[in-house]
Formats: sequence, C-alpha cells, structure tokens
Amino acid sequence: MPVKVICQTALKMNRAFLILVTLSVLIAEVSLLAVFPWVNSNAGYAEMLQGLPDNMLAAFGMQGDVTNVNDYLYINFYNSLAIYILILVVIVLAVRLTAKLLGDTSLVYFLNASVSRKQFLLSQILVFKLALAFLALVAFMGAAVGQVFLPDQDFHFFDLMKINGELLALFILMGSLCILLSVISDNSSQALAASTSLVMCFYLADVFRKLSDQLDWLDYCTLFTFYDPDKICNDTHYFLVSSLAMVLVSLLIDYGSVMYFSRRDLYL
Repeated sequence: MPVKVICQTALKMNRAFLILVTLSVLIAEVSLLAVFPWVNSNAGYAEMLQGLPDNMLAAFGMQGDVTNVNDYLYINFYNSLAIYILILVVIVLAVRLTAKLLGDTSLVYFLNASVSRKQFLLSQILVFKLALAFLALVAFMGAAVGQVFLPDQDFHFFDLMKINGELLALFILMGSLCILLSVISDNSSQALAASTSLVMCFYLADVFRKLSDQLDWLDYCTLFTFYDPDKICNDTHYFLVSSLAMVLVSLLIDYGSVMYFSRRDLYL
C-alpha cells in the first residue's frame, strides 16, 4: 500500500530525532520526580518561588504548591519543559516532513509517481499526528514510572491524562498551522522561519498577557489561552470542548493544506 510505505519511510527518516525527543521527555519527567523528595524536604526552592513577583510566576506557569507532587509536576514539567520540547517538535517535524522533503524530492517524482500529492501529504500529516500522540503517551507513562520513586504520593492520574490530552490537541493545531506554512513556502528555510516566528509569537503573547491585566487583549492573539491547567483539571467539560474544538480546527487546516498542495505549482 503506497500510503503505508510513505509513512514507514517518513518514520525511518525521522527516527533518530523522534528517539531523541522521546528520551528527553521521559528522562526529564522521571528525573524531576526522582528529586522531588529532596525538593520537598528543602525549603530553599519554595522560598525562591515565593520571592518572585506573582505576575512573573503566572507568566511562566510557576504558581502552585511545590510540596504537592501534582503541582510540582505542573510547574516544572507541563508548564515549562514539556511545552519547550513540543514547540521544538512541531517546528522541526513539520518542516522535515513537508518543506524539506519537497525540496529534496525531484519534481519528476510528483508528476509521475503512482502516489498522488493528496496521498503523499496526508501520509505526512498522519505521521506528524501519530508522533505527537506517542509523545503525549510517553509523558503520561513518565508520571507512572516516576511514581516508583514516590510510592507514598497521591498522583492525580486523571488530571494528568487531561493535561496531556489538552497539550496534544493544542500542539496538533499548531502543527497543522506549521504544515500549512511549510506547504505554501518555496523552500525549507522559509518554512522554518515562518513556523518558528508563528509559534514563538503565540508563546510570547501568552507570557506577556499574564504579566499585566492591561495586556489581557493578548488572550485573543495566542492559542495558549486554551491551556489552563487549573481549569482543565477542575472542569472536564472545558477540557472536552476545548480539546475537541482544537482538533476539529486542525483537521480543517489540514484539509486546506492538502487541497492547496494538490493544486500548487512545483518548481524544479
């Protein structure tokens, strides 16, 4: 089956990158949980956070009780490291699966191959979404592995599942935008610049909107507005509606990308 072969080839070409990212997620999360007993017994970290301005803590998602393992995980992983890793993944993987591959592939292939352009791009989009879903699963399993170090702690695994689900939906949507930019760009350099600019604008808008009430209009300028761990954990209805909405919008953008790519002019 041509689509299966394309997916297998894409995974093989990006295997080293995906393995590196997977190990980074797992090692970072498990390491943070492994040192939690030391952090919990040492008041220095909590005192340092208390000394920072409230708006700065809010801007970087560092509000919460670091002596609570769930808040500790939100602050040090899901509101920071996980987001930074996923930002890197959506930018790099979107470009590698589309713009770079298109630039490295002969025009003759797309004109004469038995695989249509739609099949080709749909296969790349499928690989992209599966990679993100796998990373979300790894992050969730990382908490389960980390519990080995903390058998006496009460992990809220249902809340962790919702946090992972919301992050997955959020970055699937961002990834769809990056893939669209990659498809309409003339080369991988343009695609990388455009995708990086877009995602960083979203992230910086999210940081600045939390620094001051006067910047609350930035709520409408970033997709990170949907990512509110407290609301996600306390309101399952919000989690379901927001994550489903982001996935549906992502699919619409993917449809637009496929339609555009199937009609665009290809250059030698």
